[in-house]
Amino acid sequence: MSFLYPLGLLALIAIPLLIIIYIIKNTYTEQVISSTYLWTLSEKFLKRKNPLRRISGLLSLILQILIVIFIAFSLAQPSFILHGSADDYLFILDGSASMNIVSGKESRLEKGKDKIESVVKSAVDGSAYTLIYVSDTTSVLCEDVTDKSRVYQLLEEIEEGYCAADLTEALEEAQLKYSQNTDLKLYLYTDKDYAGAGSNINVVNFSSGEENYAVTGVEYSVASSGLTVTGSLYSYESDASLTVSLTVDGAAACDPQTLDVKKLEACAFTFTCDNITVFTSLKVEISQADAMAADNECVVYSLKSDSTYNTLIVTGSSSSDNSFFLKSTLSAFGDVQITEMSFADYSGEGGYGLYIFDNCTPSVLPTDGAVWFINPQGSVSYTGFSVQNDVTLSSHGELTLSTSTASRVQSILSGTTWNNGTNIYITEYVKCSFSKSFYTIFSYDNNPVLFAGTNSYGNRQVVFAFDFHNTDFTLTPNYIQLMYNLFDYTFPEIVDSTSCYCGDTVEINVLAGCTSIRIDTPLGNIEYADTSADVVEYDVTETGTYTVTLMISGSERKVYFYASVPEEERYTTVTVDSDGYVYTDNGGTQLSVLGADGAAKDASSDYFVFEGTQSVSRDGTFSELWVWLLVLAVLFIADWGVYCYEQYQLR
Repeated sequence: MSFLYPLGLLALIAIPLLIIIYIIKNTYTEQVISSTYLWTLSEKFLKRKNPLRRISGLLSLILQILIVIFIAFSLAQPSFILHGSADDYLFILDGSASMNIVSGKESRLEKGKDKIESVVKSAVDGSAYTLIYVSDTTSVLCEDVTDKSRVYQLLEEIEEGYCAADLTEALEEAQLKYSQNTDLKLYLYTDKDYAGAGSNINVVNFSSGEENYAVTGVEYSVASSGLTVTGSLYSYESDASLTVSLTVDGAAACDPQTLDVKKLEACAFTFTCDNITVFTSLKVEISQADAMAADNECVVYSLKSDSTYNTLIVTGSSSSDNSFFLKSTLSAFGDVQITEMSFADYSGEGGYGLYIFDNCTPSVLPTDGAVWFINPQGSVSYTGFSVQNDVTLSSHGELTLSTSTASRVQSILSGTTWNNGTNIYITEYVKCSFSKSFYTIFSYDNNPVLFAGTNSYGNRQVVFAFDFHNTDFTLTPNYIQLMYNLFDYTFPEIVDSTSCYCGDTVEINVLAGCTSIRIDTPLGNIEYADTSADVVEYDVTETGTYTVTLMISGSERKVYFYASVPEEERYTTVTVDSDGYVYTDNGGTQLSVLGADGAAKDASSDYFVFEGTQSVSRDGTFSELWVWLLVLAVLFIADWGVYCYEQYQLR
């Protein structure tokens, strides 16, 4: 036996004090009676009927000493060792978005937390607990912890998840621990039926056929006649009659529509809004309430870039008037305001979104915008590339198309077609070398002649290491599309799409002159992104509207995007079979359960049944305070009975 709070035994000092008080106290009481005869008679009666009369006072002392002893023990909280009585527990809690479905008054996640807490409370003290929470990532919150209060605290700190959860890693960890200890008790709290999960796992499924409706696949198109919005409605548990409405910039744009939706069948809807061609946001919403409110609406934001792109073209003395091609091409891509000047007149002017240096190189690189170089004449600091020498070919040579699979290269080449080569021929080029922050688009003799990337200021940069007049570049059928892609690369939208799903990765383009990127999440969290690269990859983990704020040349620019619940998490009743797939309860739509590598998981062999190799015995402890309080209550009642006997018994 040991004590959790040994200082509580100091209360035993009260025992000698109690004995001293018992010795010195007056045991006689004054009684008023009507006759000595009655007194003598009653005394004879008591002697005959109450043999314990003489020790009643001593009995009270004994009870009071016991009370002091048990008070001291209650304060010290003795702990008794129970050999081999404790267990090891491993809990896996599913934190996928579907666990937020409300069943009764609690969500499935809250029910899972309550179940774990109940198991821990009923377990013998000294048992060890491992808690794994699986949301967008797998987190081992504690391992072999024996402090119950610590487990309760961790359960309180668990927050809702909004992504699809891959339980593969957690189940593998559980079975690995089971292989080391066959006495391990495994619990999986989820809302999916894991068929063939193994007899060693206690699977607790919280799904109970709750109603859930969802709006999905919302898209829009804008024409001169107005705005058209399309999408689909789903009902995941039963047939339903659903009312869907559209609001544009916070105001109702069309009359609501009521549609009959079949279970697990997409029901398409279309809204046509005349005379609406410009908007900031639109929202499609289902009116009926269900068990998961997060998928009852979808918000789409308009991609609104700057309508004006200020461009400065600086031409060198050796320029062959490439500006003609540039001005006519760039003007076709949007509202481009072009300023042109000679290199002799250029003195470091600023305030432009794009600087084009045609057959010239400035002494100082602009810091507040993107830069294009055409046939650069020399090297300049912070560009990220250097000019080595001019190369003149004896005859025309064909450029080699990049075979890189990098997403940046593929986006620049998108929409272009090349037959048996590039179909671009040159007679001269500038031999250059560049840093790893650039991508080669075209090359000749393994030397880059068209490459793009970011300079040392973090601004986007495109380099044509040739003069347009020394090539047939402007005459090729891919010229317009390639230039458009390069212009789009130079002036990208901040985000490529304003609608995504939790668990997706959103690319945020770092614009020229951007000094900071702040991301406000739907739950009020604030994050800052690194602006040193030209693209920021941001993992979306919350449902709702994200606000992205860019600080560009001292002014703020904001864009928004909306993250929805993953479609596979909207099903209320699902089964994971041995091949790692999710099915609806009626054998309907099939959904792959994918891991981080995008490959389907094999639930039958990877993690479901390992054979244990040993049994681990763990000693438990008994230190329940309520037992001591119960004994104290009994002793107090007994002492009170003795007191009543002494005071009111006829003597």
